[in-house]
Amino acid sequence: MMSTSRLFVYGTLRRDATGKMNALLEPEWAFVGEGSVSGLLFRVGPHRALMVSAEGEPVAGEIYAIDPERFDEAMRKLDAYEGISESSDAQDYRREIAAVKMKSGESIDAWVYTLNRSTEGLSRIV
Repeated sequence: MMSTSRLFVYGTLRRDATGKMNALLEPEWAFVGEGSVSGLLFRVGPHRALMVSAEGEPVAGEIYAIDPERFDEAMRKLDAYEGISESSDAQDYRREIAAVKMKSGESIDAWVYTLNRSTEGLSRIV
């Protein structure tokens, strides 16, 4: 299985997002740069959800490096924030590794929270 200590964020965890959720992981993470993941964005209530797809369009976001010694703790915090529970499959998001294209052109792997339900009834964000 692939392993990475990087995270790609495209919504409320971005530095310029309203609210203070970006501070959720300080000091466990450090900003690396901007990039994109190929996919489709959907509106899920007040939030966005990404469906990774090679046929999608570039979805802009930020890449963070997570301190490997604090990785498990950081992922527990993020999973709780994203509503992910090991005891339930009925959740809007899941965490997976995706290919991220950095602005420099380099391609890296990073964890990303993605849509974990049908897109039926969801509005697409273009």
